[in-house]
Amino acid sequence: MSHAADRLLAFGYVVWWAGDSWKQQPLSTLDRLMFGDFAVGADGQVANRHGWPGQWAELRAEVRRLGVPLDVSYSILEPAVFNAVFGSAENQRRLMNDMLATVRDTSISGLHLDVEIVAPVAPQARANYHAFVRQLVQPVRQMPTRKLVSAFLTFGADQYLYDGPTAQLFDHAILQGYDAHWKDGLNAGPVAPLTGPDLITWESMRAMALRLGLQNHRVILSFPMYGYEWEVEPCLPRGKRVAEGSITTFAAAPPGVPQVKADVIRRVSQGGAIHDPATGSAYYITAGGAARCTVGWFEDWWTLERKSQWLVNEKLGGLAFFPLGYDQGELVEFFSRRWRPRPPQKP
Repeated sequence: MSHAADRLLAFGYVVWWAGDSWKQQPLSTLDRLMFGDFAVGADGQVANRHGWPGQWAELRAEVRRLGVPLDVSYSILEPAVFNAVFGSAENQRRLMNDMLATVRDTSISGLHLDVEIVAPVAPQARANYHAFVRQLVQPVRQMPTRKLVSAFLTFGADQYLYDGPTAQLFDHAILQGYDAHWKDGLNAGPVAPLTGPDLITWESMRAMALRLGLQNHRVILSFPMYGYEWEVEPCLPRGKRVAEGSITTFAAAPPGVPQVKADVIRRVSQGGAIHDPATGSAYYITAGGAARCTVGWFEDWWTLERKSQWLVNEKLGGLAFFPLGYDQGELVEFFSRRWRPRPPQKP
């Protein structure tokens, strides 16, 4: 399925560090899953598959039973690795062969390129990457069973990584919809603002998609199931951080998830939440000292509704939940009931 004209698409990222938390999710309500991730090394070989495929046999069997397409995500997160891979014909060949071998697996429905580059790269490596994407898409689309190639586009991807002709080759472009603020940033603030003064907003990412000439139905915004909280001074929603922030999950975190201090539902049950119409996000404030306090920004049902309505108004394709498991299915199920109604049952 490449798009749906009558409803918003719902994608989900299954991440290795969340273990089997995908079992808590209503997977049948999702259009597509991305397994993350295959970490690409500087030599073009996959340095870590995070237990794929053997440790993920249950997931593979379940999506096959449900008929939900499952893609594999390949990640390159550092400019030095990018330059090494795409600066060498041999390294590119290794990566291409690995990708094509992976997507030939009948249980795999596509490839997801998670190339997150937010700094300049070598011009020749960038040009080689464009040629690599063209060469990858052609054999994938010629396979007997239709398979897709998608990509995650970070803020500034049009400046550092992609041109229009290359970005338009993807069946879907999943735009960065989060980390406008992060745990070790200077100030507290919204993680996934829809609008407002932050560099990363859903509106600014939409503008990038327009600059790249992406078709509306191919554009997916990524929706975070996590937030951050910070100790700040002065005690303001965007107060200055005085200690390293921490990650929060919407619901109780899956066992073994690292660095999660608290869940939003528990925090809000203790002190309430404030929904910020200026950014379409939410925050809470917990008591601290005379000048200090703890501020946490997050997404919930209200912000999901606000952002989903914006997607409809902009005629965009849908959203991708990142990562599955941090909401115990609450937000995914809410989105499904609201925007993806099931057909009436025949008597």
